[in-house]
Amino acid sequence: MIKYGPLCWPENEAEIDYPHCNYPKLYDGQFPVGVDKYGIPLDHKGMQCLDRSSILHPHSTVKTVDLFVSGVGTFHIPSSLDAKAWFDEEFLHFSVPIYRKYAIKYIVEHQKSEFARFRKHHDSASIDKISNILLKNQIELLEEELENES
Repeated sequence: MIKYGPLCWPENEAEIDYPHCNYPKLYDGQFPVGVDKYGIPLDHKGMQCLDRSSILHPHSTVKTVDLFVSGVGTFHIPSSLDAKAWFDEEFLHFSVPIYRKYAIKYIVEHQKSEFARFRKHHDSASIDKISNILLKNQIELLEEELENES
C-alpha cells in the first residue's frame, strides 16, 4: 500500500479489499507505482493519483477562517466543517486528531514565517500546544458537529 496522510492506495489486486486501503480510486484502472516529491502516489504515466481538488493535495484551495494572533499576525485556519464535508463525500473516517494533523500541516506548508514567529513567541511550544491554541474554535465546532451526528 501507498500512504499519503490519512489516505491509502492499494498497490496491487490483492490489496484492494485490505481494510486500510481506504482510497482505492484508481486512475485508468492502474495501481500507483511510486510517489512524487510531495509523497503523493503516482500512476504508471507519472501522474498524481490525488486530485488537486482534494483538500489534502498540497496545492489545493481550501476554505479558511482567519485568526489574528497578537504579536504574530493572521493565520488562515482550514475550516474543520469543510474538511469534514470532504471526508464525508469520500466516505472516509474523520475525527479531531485527523483534523489537527491536517490543519497544522496546512498551516506549516502555507504560512511558514507566521508559524515560526508563533513558535518563537510561545517558546517553541509543542505541536499539541500550538494546535490547542490555533485550532481551538475549529475543533469545538467539529466536536459539536460530530456529537450531533451520534
